[in-house]
Amino acid sequence: MRKTTLVTILFCLSLFGRDFRSFEKEVLSSALELKIEALRQEMESIKTKLPLYDKPIELELFASEYKERTYEAGGSVGIKIPILLNEKELRAIATARHKRGRLLVRYAKAKFLKQLELLYTDYVYTAKKEKIAMQNVALAQKLLHLVQQRYKARATTKKDLLRSQAVVLEAKKEVLQVRRDRKRARMALQSFAQKEIDCTPKFLYDTFDEKKSIGTLPFRILELVIKEAIYRKRNVSKKLCRIDFVLEYEKEPDQDIYRAGVTIPFVNTKMVQQQKRLAIMQERALKLKLSKNRYKLAMQLDTLKQNAKLLQSEIEGSRALLSQEREALRLIVRSYELQAATITELLQARQSLLKAQHALLQSQYELQKRIIQIRFIQGEYDD
Repeated sequence: MRKTTLVTILFCLSLFGRDFRSFEKEVLSSALELKIEALRQEMESIKTKLPLYDKPIELELFASEYKERTYEAGGSVGIKIPILLNEKELRAIATARHKRGRLLVRYAKAKFLKQLELLYTDYVYTAKKEKIAMQNVALAQKLLHLVQQRYKARATTKKDLLRSQAVVLEAKKEVLQVRRDRKRARMALQSFAQKEIDCTPKFLYDTFDEKKSIGTLPFRILELVIKEAIYRKRNVSKKLCRIDFVLEYEKEPDQDIYRAGVTIPFVNTKMVQQQKRLAIMQERALKLKLSKNRYKLAMQLDTLKQNAKLLQSEIEGSRALLSQEREALRLIVRSYELQAATITELLQARQSLLKAQHALLQSQYELQKRIIQIRFIQGEYDD
């Protein structure tokens, strides 16, 4: 009895932690996953800009001595100058890629917050299950005490006493099982957050915005991908991508030789046409994907809202049922004390109360997960 009381006190003390939002803020500020994503997008942006700086000057110097004791010295300078129109398209691609990278970082943050809240919800669910299990132990011990009093008064059988004792042992076993689940949920949350959790286990949301539609961030990202595809289509359609200017000088014993030339690379016209055709098809596929994603998310959001409303109704009904089961148990206990009820009725009333508690908690848990998914689709985590 003392051990159970001590465990209950320690559990209650553990509930007095800080608010989840403070924990969430600290996790975001130190999230390695988000820092890695920001660096990755910055590197991708730099890679996209590199062709803009592809203007190297190549310098070649040489000297030779022949058997006739004649000498030859010289050099060449090659200056690679991209065509201005090509550079314009490359710059547009780089700008679109940079904007998309910034949006991708924000979207990674939104997905991170969604997963963090889902894992926290799992943790809260197991913590509340443990609380119910501990209350069940206290109730089972109370019922055992009633049976023991009747047994001492020779008003019940040894069989009833053993049944009551078995109920207490079963309830304690349930506490250990739920406690293991809570520890696993806690470790999963801390592993993801890379931070010790010290928040009061409390569900985050009671309701959701029924009128708000889908968020725009994933579509803005895809629209920038389409814009990049358009710029690339324009770029590959150019038959002439660059011109090389070459200057050379040779020094011989009897004369100086100067050379100047222009190198224009030959491009296969059919290859350019196929590249353009491929770019057009890629652009079309991306636009179709954008339309498909809009419809898919709209339908998913509508389904989630309907499920959430049903769960809210279930919660109201479960609360009413739980209140009735508590009252029924109170009356059965009173009847048992007056020897007007049997041990079977007493244990059945306890089991019905336990079932009602778990039904309410399960509905609350499912509602939390639906609301988090709704908020994610609505763009609540996009800022």
